[in-house]
Amino acid sequence: PDAPHLHIAAHDGDVDWLAAHLDAHPQKVDHPDGQGWTPLHWASARGHDGLVTVLLARGAQVDRRNRWGCTALFLACSEGHRTTASLLIGAGADPTATTTAEQVTPLMEAAWQGRLECVLLLVRRERRNVDETDVYGRTALWKAIYFNHYRVAQVLLIEGKANPFVAALDGRMPAEIAGERGNRACQRLLEVCRSGARCESCRHHS
Repeated sequence: PDAPHLHIAAHDGDVDWLAAHLDAHPQKVDHPDGQGWTPLHWASARGHDGLVTVLLARGAQVDRRNRWGCTALFLACSEGHRTTASLLIGAGADPTATTTAEQVTPLMEAAWQGRLECVLLLVRRERRNVDETDVYGRTALWKAIYFNHYRVAQVLLIEGKANPFVAALDGRMPAEIAGERGNRACQRLLEVCRSGARCESCRHHS
């Protein structure tokens, strides 16, 4: 990354150098680069759990946002780093924090990217927020269906009790998206839930 050595060390997971540097300059723990990324942002995006632990122990702001409003938790979930995300949540990270422009939550991002383990983590912790929407009216389920992430959609419906009837601002519901994308497995999954049947039966379509 185009950043000072502090951020390169965080990107590369250089725990020893960064820990020594922060011992000498503790005020730099949240020092941002030109895009607003702090060492915690870089370490979380790269899944450097040891470094994340060091930064949190030194008082890094867990919910600090970069230029686009992304928190460390958002970045960890985007890249599928479940253990990193769990560390951040344990340190008080807000799983409902949204990006600045499109109002995307970590759960929406994890669903969009097909990060199943992160989706499981977030759903089990914040089920009540599973149907939140971004600025386009798209839920985590909508996004999972769009990219044919069947197992993610399954988790959202079964464990998250996601509402399959939430339409985006363009009027399209998840079932319509599944049809447009030719995803028959997701279509069957949604048909079971839309019919009012117990969603546990959806397991048989995996």
